[in-house]
Amino acid sequence: MLADHTIDVSVTVENQGPRAGAIIPQLYVTYPTSAGEPPVQLRGFTKIHLRSGTIQKVHFKLEARAFSIWSVASHSWDIVPGEYILALGDSSRNLSLRKTIPQESIMQLSSPIGKMTSASLSK
Repeated sequence: MLADHTIDVSVTVENQGPRAGAIIPQLYVTYPTSAGEPPVQLRGFTKIHLRSGTIQKVHFKLEARAFSIWSVASHSWDIVPGEYILALGDSSRNLSLRKTIPQESIMQLSSPIGKMTSASLSK
């Protein structure tokens, strides 16, 4: 059974341009190769509007289920052994922030191990 805890993933976005604009920070999860899942899976996104020179922190909450796949054999959601990768960017082709999380940490989810903060998503 999966833990009832969550991972808080955050990113700081700054508009360094001369005009107001919008961006859609996107959070992806990459499963271990043995899971047989697609290379990256979108797990969260949000559109934000920023005035020139402003900064905003964006939070994503991931439950343990975001890291699980359906097992036909056990008829349950299972977390595959191995390392998972959290990636943030403004598209699946531009994932500038990455963090590797071992499967053991996902099974426990007792602390905010997924915090990632950066201003590198600037537009």
